Amino acid sequence: MSGVMPLPLGNPDYVAIEPYEWVQCRSIGRARTEANIGKGDAAEYDREAMMPDPEGNVMTVLCEFAVAKYTGENWTGMGAWSKEDHYKYKHLPDVGDDIEVRMIVRGPGPKIRDHETDGYLFCARLHGDTMYTTEVEMVGWISMREGQQVKQPHRNGRYHYVPIEALYSPSSWPRKVRVKPVEQVQDAMSGRFVMPGSPVFEVIE
Repeated sequence: MSGVMPLPLGNPDYVAIEPYEWVQCRSIGRARTEANIGKGDAAEYDREAMMPDPEGNVMTVLCEFAVAKYTGENWTGMGAWSKEDHYKYKHLPDVGDDIEVRMIVRGPGPKIRDHETDGYLFCARLHGDTMYTTEVEMVGWISMREGQQVKQPHRNGRYHYVPIEALYSPSSWPRKVRVKPVEQVQDAMSGRFVMPGSPVFEVIE
């Protein structure tokens, strides 16, 4: 489990995921898993602190989407690409122009990589630490520059993390706007769901 107790449901720092949004996120998470079959883990990965695929990918997608919904920023993670094409998209942030989203399940805080010095880190956690939830907790945020100053080495020696207590309250996010519910557009003939401004993809049952 992560280093602090989760907030009670109903707290304003929770983001509710609508059923159709959950289905879309699940589809993208599964697509990411399939696109990376055979790809090895990055050196800093700690499987003991991670959820197994494909559940872990679905959970990550849910956190990314929830942060986009909370901040009112665009979500750039609506696709899935293979390891061969990863280099074409690695420059894209998870949300907006400069937000990287980190999910925590177990561990003392969100991971931060040595080269991450620009933009912001936003930390999120799924209620119950499972993909089968419709509530995502916004844990907090910090600028990457500040994160580099307060980061701590993880006990496994593979990566650094930002202590949860160093994060700013989600409600203090400076660019937060009132978020309107995402419009649902359903093509009854094809069974496809589309978020405005997003590419169309098939819902995977």
